[in-house]
Amino acid sequence: MKVTFLLSVVALCTAIPRSLIEMDIYSGRENPKWHIQGEQRSNLMKLVKPFYGEDRFRCDQTSPRLGYKGFRVFDLETEQCLYVVNHPEAENFLLNSFILFENANSDAAKSVYNHVKEVVSKGISNLQPLNFDHSFHRTNDMIGPDNVTEYNPQRWNKYDYVQYKNNCYNYASDYRTDTFAQPGGSKRMWNENKCSYCYKNSVVDGLTSLESKTCPTDQPSVGHYVALVVWPDVDYHYYRKDLDGRWSHKPGRTPVIDYDASHHNITDIDKADIKPYTEICGYLIAVPSKLKLF
Repeated sequence: MKVTFLLSVVALCTAIPRSLIEMDIYSGRENPKWHIQGEQRSNLMKLVKPFYGEDRFRCDQTSPRLGYKGFRVFDLETEQCLYVVNHPEAENFLLNSFILFENANSDAAKSVYNHVKEVVSKGISNLQPLNFDHSFHRTNDMIGPDNVTEYNPQRWNKYDYVQYKNNCYNYASDYRTDTFAQPGGSKRMWNENKCSYCYKNSVVDGLTSLESKTCPTDQPSVGHYVALVVWPDVDYHYYRKDLDGRWSHKPGRTPVIDYDASHHNITDIDKADIKPYTEICGYLIAVPSKLKLF
C-alpha cells in the first residue's frame, strides 16, 4: 500500500505541467534556470501563448551583448520554446519569478533585478538569429597558438556546439574546453564573483599576472593579453587583445564580438563601456599551451 501511494504521488508530480525558464544574462557563469508550474505557469501562458510561431519570439536568437538579453521559456508540456524579449509585461512577470527563485535579499539578486528592470524599460535592438552549422565539431585546434592572433570570430561562432559550450574565459584564453570553463577550475577553487578571487584563480589555471593595472598598449613577446572585469557578487567577464591592437570578447553563450556596450571598438579597456560589469580587476598574459582550464 505504501509503495503504491508513493508511486501515485510521483506520477502526480511528474504530470504537473511545468515550464523551464532561463534568464540569458551571464558571461562567465551558467545562466540561472528555474521551473514554474501551477497558477504561475498558467498566468505566464496567457501572456506568451499568442506569440508562439512569431518570428520575433523565435527561441534560436540572442543579442551579443553583456548583461541581460532576454528569457528563454521552454514549456515542458507542449515542448515549445520562446525567447521572450521586448515584451515588458511578460519580462517583468518572469523577473518577479526569478526573485521568488533566488534569495531576494542578497546583493547579487538586487543587482540583477535592477539591471534587468532598466534594460526591459529601454528594450533591446540588436537581436540576431543563431544561424549555425549544427554538426558536432571536435577537432585538434582546441588550444590556440602561443602568440597574438588576428580577430577570428568564426572559429567560435560557426558551430552551435562550440558557441554554446564555451564562455568568455575560454575565448579570452584561446582555450576550448567545451565545458564553460571557470577560473580556478583546474583546482576546483572558483567560488566568488570578486576581483580578488577571479584574478587569483586565473593565475592558478596558468595565466601570468601583470603588476600594472593600466591597459597595455603593446603586445607580449609570448602569448596574448587578457583583461578581467567583474559585476561584483554577480558575474565575471574576460577580454583578449588581438593582433590589430583591439580587444574582443565572448559574452557567455553568445557570439564573439569586438565592440563594447556602446557599440564602439575597444582599444582601451579602461575607457570602454563594460556595463553592467563595473570593476576592472587587472590584466594577465595567456600562453595557451601552458594553461589548464576546466
